[in-house]
Amino acid sequence: MVTAATALALLSGPLAGPTEGREVLELVCLECHDGASAEAKFDVGALLERDVLAESLFDWRRVRAVVESGAMPPPSQSGDDAGGSDANGLDADEVRDVLAFLDTAERDAYERGGAAGHEPIRRLTRGELGRALRDLVGVDVDIESLMPDELVAENGFEANSSTLFVHSQWLERADVAVRVALRAALPDEGPASAPFRGEAAFDAEAFLRRAYRRPPTPDEVESLRTAVAEREGAAPRAALRAALFEARASPHFRMRLEDARAVEPDERPDGRPDGRPGERAVGAYGLASRLSFLLWSAAPDDALLDLAAAGALEQPEILDAQVERMLADPRALDFTRGFAGQWLGTRRLGREFKPDPIDVPFMTDSLMASMRDEVARFVLYLFAEDRPLADLLTSETTFVDGELARFYRMKGIRGSDAAAVRVRDPRRRGLLGKAGVLASTSYPDRTSPVLRGAWILDDLLGTPPPPPPPGASDLDDEVLERAEERGPRAILELHRASASCASCHDRIDPLGFALEGFDQYGRTRRHYEDGGRVDTGGALPGGETFRGPSALSRVLVEARSEELSREVSRRLLAYALGRPLDWRDERTVIDLAETLRARGFGALLRALVSSRPFRFVEVS
Repeated sequence: MVTAATALALLSGPLAGPTEGREVLELVCLECHDGASAEAKFDVGALLERDVLAESLFDWRRVRAVVESGAMPPPSQSGDDAGGSDANGLDADEVRDVLAFLDTAERDAYERGGAAGHEPIRRLTRGELGRALRDLVGVDVDIESLMPDELVAENGFEANSSTLFVHSQWLERADVAVRVALRAALPDEGPASAPFRGEAAFDAEAFLRRAYRRPPTPDEVESLRTAVAEREGAAPRAALRAALFEARASPHFRMRLEDARAVEPDERPDGRPDGRPGERAVGAYGLASRLSFLLWSAAPDDALLDLAAAGALEQPEILDAQVERMLADPRALDFTRGFAGQWLGTRRLGREFKPDPIDVPFMTDSLMASMRDEVARFVLYLFAEDRPLADLLTSETTFVDGELARFYRMKGIRGSDAAAVRVRDPRRRGLLGKAGVLASTSYPDRTSPVLRGAWILDDLLGTPPPPPPPGASDLDDEVLERAEERGPRAILELHRASASCASCHDRIDPLGFALEGFDQYGRTRRHYEDGGRVDTGGALPGGETFRGPSALSRVLVEARSEELSREVSRRLLAYALGRPLDWRDERTVIDLAETLRARGFGALLRALVSSRPFRFVEVS
């Protein structure tokens, strides 16, 4: 993986990649990975033909990963003319030449990147729709259970423009959700919504400003007043019903259109000294919405809308102050419930991961909710308190209620409200000791070192292992049965006996075995406590050794901070933008990662909301 420092250093060198590395790739890769019949549909020949290396950055990173790990080229390709090739089919000089060539793709992406990027129009997610209705009618209703599941692309989030389709089922369910929210908000004793106070007159302009997240046009206000007037003489709740159904039919409520506008012919690219052709600054109301949907997963409040109206929100000191204010608000927990729950996979608890209550009575719905909540509160603490990167894996602070405290065997904590506590057991510190993470990276009936190890490589370090080769699980039944009697390490040793499997399992398995002291529910195993039969030792490919989760956490922080900070930054940027990232975003990711390593999580968030992709938009 090319670090930020390496990317910057590459800027001083020539742009053309080393021809030796290109020649090695042509020699060893094209036999299997070229043209329509390329194995695994990975066409290296097509990549080499492209003029701009940066456009294939993510594919070149796949090449880098398999070359560095020794997974490719397979040993069978070494041949007699390889000049003393090692076990991975390439000698040290050839590996060096290939990596030097791949460095040029990183440099090209850094030099060309940093642009705003295209921002497709998207609809609200089911969670955002629920909170938008809550803010309009003053009652919190479980809208998610009424709406169809959102499609989620690999390594993506629900709020992703590439998967947020508007289809008939969604529109029908959204109408049902509006009716349910309205029924809850209009009890017989009168409306409880923000636009009304007792029998006060309905304010169409104020209602639409909150519904559309921007000032309404005169025509929109008149249309709503007409709809309400048709119910003249009815109770104010009837006016609210008319207003809500009028607004919910508008795409300006259901879609993120606050910043949708045409660019005037004489408008500068973005109105700033550092403007780029083809880009413009996000409007004030668009910026207010970006902030609120990021930090609250909801529409902007009156304070944000007022700052947008005054043209003050774009001022750096005011923007930073709003980030601080919003993180201190209880609604910020919705930010980390969405971001951390989807990034780390803890939203699986109670959904895909739901043990049988008869067989596993202690894994109650409330306990799994507390596990999810612990992770969300912990990640919010990192941002709100501006904690350093290391705290992600080593912090002694966590948040538990009485039920989760009993699960952890912590004393003196009661009640249903989560409280900040100091974790005394070093194995429980940071992410790797949290039951929500441990359970969501397991099968319901057993642990899997492969699942947990791959989760660390992919979700924390951004270096996912390649898919297993064909036939990787085809083991002799008798040999497999004997291995199962000796435990999971013996089973995985069978895979590592194959060179093509070992290249990946040597990276995955040690990480997963470091967490084998915890069972599939996140409980501490008895033999682990006794220092007995659970072996949690291992080593990284670089030689760093560890035993157990606390030692692994320290090693990852000390030896893999580049990868860790970059993946945190990449996931947060993708979540904030609501779109898939491409090679042009990698410069922003590198810059954000440097901020995280140097100044902490709060600084990362402030840098993100000031970054070009967050503040500017590509003009099509």
